[in-house]
Amino acid sequence: MGTARNYEAWSGTSGGYVSLTPDFDAPAKVWLFQNTSSTTTDVITFTLVGQDIKVRGGQTLKIALVADSVAVAGSGAGYVVRAADVPSSLDVSIESAGSGGGGSSTPTQEYLSSATVAISAMVDTVLIQKSSAPSTVTLPAITAALDGNITSIKMEIADVAGAAGTHTITIQPNAGDTGTLINGAANATITSNYGSVTLQAVNYDGITYTGSHDESRSGKHWKLS
Repeated sequence: MGTARNYEAWSGTSGGYVSLTPDFDAPAKVWLFQNTSSTTTDVITFTLVGQDIKVRGGQTLKIALVADSVAVAGSGAGYVVRAADVPSSLDVSIESAGSGGGGSSTPTQEYLSSATVAISAMVDTVLIQKSSAPSTVTLPAITAALDGNITSIKMEIADVAGAAGTHTITIQPNAGDTGTLINGAANATITSNYGSVTLQAVNYDGITYTGSHDESRSGKHWKLS
């Protein structure tokens, strides 16, 4: 008996819908979508189990979703698709291969479509697929996000529905984090279609300053980066 395949990749130029099906013994569990265009307004739509995932030029997204195939459509932008039915070691390598970087310690991404989202732990990217109403995203408890460090990993929250220009995505600290701010404000927002923000938790009390500093920057807060 031959060895079962557990990884497959495709590349091409987007146009009318094209269906891509990996030659696996079971549905793929992880998908990576890359739009190779350098123009951010060049959008490719990847459709998995009825969900449209829009990826703008220069963006790479990884989705943990069980599916037999993906449909790809666009207007001329180049794409790369990778699918895996994976052990955890391949899960990390697929992230590094697609992103052009070294990956991080938590490559998991979440694909969320509800109006109210509570993120339980830090991940690389949270994908908001909500096109019909505003969304509110609650961040993890900041102490857990820091995990004993002065700074956490960075986490991107992105509008993949292309609807934030009409339906604002509001990002707020965990309800248990009294006094915790995001860049000095009570919340942050995404208000442009396909927009995103990148956040990082910081324990300002753990920073050693060599000169004067703003005394208001104390405690644990989120910053945009």
